[in-house]
Parts: sequence; structure tokens; C-alpha cells
Amino acid sequence: MRYTHIQYLLLLLGICFGVPLISQNTCGPEVAVDSNGFTGTAFFNYGSQSRAKSQNYRTSVAVGQTFVGFTESLSDNSTVGFYSRFLLPPFALKVSATQGDLLDRIQVSWEIDALGPSPNDGFNIYRDDVFLSTVASNIRNYNDFNVIAGRPYIYSVRGLNTYGEGVTSEALGFQVPNGVVTGWISTLNGTAVPDALVTLSPMQGFSAKFGAMDGAFAIGGPGVNPFLPAAGNDWTLTFWIKTDLASANASLIQLRPFSLYLRALTSSSGHEGVAVSTTSLATPFLSATFADSTKNGWHHVALSFDGSSNYGRLYIDGNLQALAPMSIVPSADTLNIGSLAGNGG
Repeated sequence: MRYTHIQYLLLLLGICFGVPLISQNTCGPEVAVDSNGFTGTAFFNYGSQSRAKSQNYRTSVAVGQTFVGFTESLSDNSTVGFYSRFLLPPFALKVSATQGDLLDRIQVSWEIDALGPSPNDGFNIYRDDVFLSTVASNIRNYNDFNVIAGRPYIYSVRGLNTYGEGVTSEALGFQVPNGVVTGWISTLNGTAVPDALVTLSPMQGFSAKFGAMDGAFAIGGPGVNPFLPAAGNDWTLTFWIKTDLASANASLIQLRPFSLYLRALTSSSGHEGVAVSTTSLATPFLSATFADSTKNGWHHVALSFDGSSNYGRLYIDGNLQALAPMSIVPSADTLNIGSLAGNGG
């Protein structure tokens, strides 16, 4: 039997002239049934929508992933579809701020979410929730020069587009002068550490400059608050130092009356460093030089005494540089810093 195009189409749909093919095929040859199946996930890369309205109902139907879908009722309007996320204020940004990296400013940088709404109208920048500036959408850095050295600031950047101001994204930034370290200290799991203080070089107000003729001293009360513990105990003396014109046998720190001298190596040698001796002119039993690349910068010095073995250890910037036997300093009631009159160096 020959079928017209319309009849053949109806056969494919399982209908023969309006009669369902349930029990048997009464209008043509048997149709082979394909029993093979397919199991998986289907993706609609494109889609369409339609709206139907009447006096009582409003209906919107979307098939697949429409770029923008829209529904409305008497009280609400809704935008649907995967791409509706682009019709929102910008998402959170990845914000960072310099923490002592720059000497004269704090630089704030950010990155946008490439899969989120585009900040076409630029970015708003805030410092401690106070508005600073609006920059164009192609800007990714902002330099804040109007800052106080050593003070931490919370910077926030928010993207802008037609739909409003985006999510607030924050970062901590600060400028470090003269070695002041300011910031947050936390454990590996992010727990804050209260009342913690960290310095990498002398803090403001806690350092002094001594010239060739400058010195200072302190006298301890007898038996009260001694400068060093009793014999047989361990102790460590630490300080920061920065030298550039040290003369021969220049005195840094001296303990009396049983003398212990810490002297600066003479700058005329081409190096800078520290030596430890028992008198101002004696050959040092401990000495170390600073790295030539940073010899005129700040360096941390630590002299440690082991009371049980009577050994001294000299550390520079946290690294052990010298180890040698050291005499016990049984009593120290006077502390001298810097230049001394007479042969003190």
C-alpha cells in the first residue's frame, strides 16, 4: 500500500488515520520496533520561550537554556534561565593590598569573576568604609598615597553595572616605615592571636642614633633588678644595629664592673659587623660580619650565654655565626651604650 506523506508521518507518530495502534497494525505492514535505547544526559545549548495570556491566566514556558527568560504576574516579575546571572550586580572580587611592600603608598589590586556579571560601569573603592574614588572598568589597581605609616586599613572594592553596586570584597593593607610591622596574626586554621606584637626592625620611638661622641648609660640598683641573672644561669642579650661609619674599637654595649664588650667592626675594613670581647682592646672571642649586600641596613644581633657549659653564641639575623667558650659575668650593675670617654672606645 502506498502512503501519502501525511499518512506516513502519522504512522511514525503511532496513529493511523486517528486510530491508535495499540493491539495490532490494521492499516499496513508490521512495523519493526527498535529496542535499542540510550541513557545519558542531554544538554540544550539553545532554547526558546513563549507566552500565553488570557483574561484569567498568564503562562510562560521555556525549553532549553534561554539567554533571558521572563515571567510576570499581577504582583511579581521574574527573570529566569542560566544566563539571568548576568543581569545582576557584579559578584565578589578577588582583592589584595600591599602590606609594607611599598615605602610611599598602599596599592590595592583586584580581579573580577569572569563568569559573573560584568562591572561595565567601573569600581567603587573604599578605605575603612569611607569612599575614596570611582575608577573605570578597565582599571585593576589603585594607589593610596594619603596613608599613615604603620596604621592598618581595610580596603574594599565593589563593581558597578546597570543593576547596581556589587558585593563588597575586602583586603588589609598598610605601609611599614622604619621596620614597624602592623597587621593580623593568625594560626594556620585562621584563629586570631590576640595581643601579639611582631617587629622585623626597630619600631618607631624605640631606637636611638649615636654619633662618634654620643653615649648613654644606666646604673642598676645593688641587688635589685640586675642586668644579668646570677652565675650559672642562661641569658640572652638582643638588639638591633645599623652602622655605616664605625671607627676602630667603637663601643656598642658594655657591662661593668666585670667587663663584657660588644663592639662594632671598623667600617674602614670594608665590612660591617659585631665583635664580643672582655675589654675594649682585647682580641674578640666572638665576631661576625653582616652580609655585604645589606651591611648598612638594620641587623638583629643576639648574644646567648649557656650557664652550664660556659659557652657563648653569637647570632646575626637569627643565624648562628660564632660559638666559643665565654667567661662568666658574675655581676653587672652598669650598662653603657655608645661612645665612652677615655679608652672605652
